[in-house]
Amino acid sequence: MKVAYLLTFIAFLDTFFLLPTIGPYAAALGAGGLGMGLAVGAYSITDLMFNVVGGVALDRVGRRRLTLIGFGLVAAAVLLYPLVESVAALIGARLLHGFGGGMLTPSIYTLIGDLSESGSRGRAMGRVGAVIGSAAVVGPGIAGAIRARFGFTAVFVLLAVVMVAGLVISSLTVKETLTPSGREEARQMSIRSLLSIRSLQIACISVFGFSSGFGALSSFLPTQLEDAGHSPALSGGLFTLLSFVAAVLMLTRFSGRVDSTGPKVPVMMGIPALAGALIIVGLTQQVSLVAVGMVLFGVGFGIVYPAVSGATALAAATPGRGRAFGVFSVCYSLGFVIGPPLAGFLSDLAGISPFLTAASISLATLVAVLLLPD
Repeated sequence: MKVAYLLTFIAFLDTFFLLPTIGPYAAALGAGGLGMGLAVGAYSITDLMFNVVGGVALDRVGRRRLTLIGFGLVAAAVLLYPLVESVAALIGARLLHGFGGGMLTPSIYTLIGDLSESGSRGRAMGRVGAVIGSAAVVGPGIAGAIRARFGFTAVFVLLAVVMVAGLVISSLTVKETLTPSGREEARQMSIRSLLSIRSLQIACISVFGFSSGFGALSSFLPTQLEDAGHSPALSGGLFTLLSFVAAVLMLTRFSGRVDSTGPKVPVMMGIPALAGALIIVGLTQQVSLVAVGMVLFGVGFGIVYPAVSGATALAAATPGRGRAFGVFSVCYSLGFVIGPPLAGFLSDLAGISPFLTAASISLATLVAVLLLPD
């Protein structure tokens, strides 16, 4: 399990290194609001495409092989970023990156779900959330500081080196957790039957609202702050603050309550915090108030994410867990595919703050969860 947590940390450094980086990099290449949203969301388009079939692949091909391929594709894609000379080329590199991420993230989630003991899978996913939060604490701050001192290329090269390290570690340590009998059992399962599970429905709707908001923050907050004259290190530091708050909450016992209570109560607490945070950021450019919003978003993150990922791990036994995380990852990716481009489009068209659009999406998912029949 310790190696699986280490690989989770490395895999999510990919995400959090780029949170304060891709939006400004697209802007430096000449992108407007829509272009920045597309550059961020392009990753999730191909990530989503693989998620559609990836759950089935995880339950047939296995966890180890897709983990190795994922690390390799991510490293190759990140090395393309400093070579692009247009927004269109950047979007192309992001599409390749999404294929790698679409293999890597659900593979690691499923691996940890397989390795965790029955009755404690929610708590195990809470620890995963804390590891992700730790990567989020480290990643944005380091990336922002490196970019401020050495430029974009240094960020991309360092990240590629880290991904290669993940490939080496996984090739030496990861063992397959799906047995031949499990593969055969998985052939008899359908995604439709998984979608009838209420806890997985709640998890998928809620993670869509979360990722829409997170995508809007990563797309537009760094540029907003830099346009106001602030250093790239400031946006990195604010994402670090958000992630520190989330990681602390994920390490508490509350993160394991999904094992006994299900995900609905944490979602009812966490989604309003996410929406409130986005409203605060959307209504002010004062750094101190933006920091308050980031803390509040971290609270929502720390409550929602362990609950929904834990509910996904509990939704299926080992032979079908890859499919469950495939469905979960589809909804997570859809948030990034739809949220930032829609927020950027409405910002360009009508001057609506992208953060207020994202807050509206989050609140809509809360209503959808409340409307689910018991």
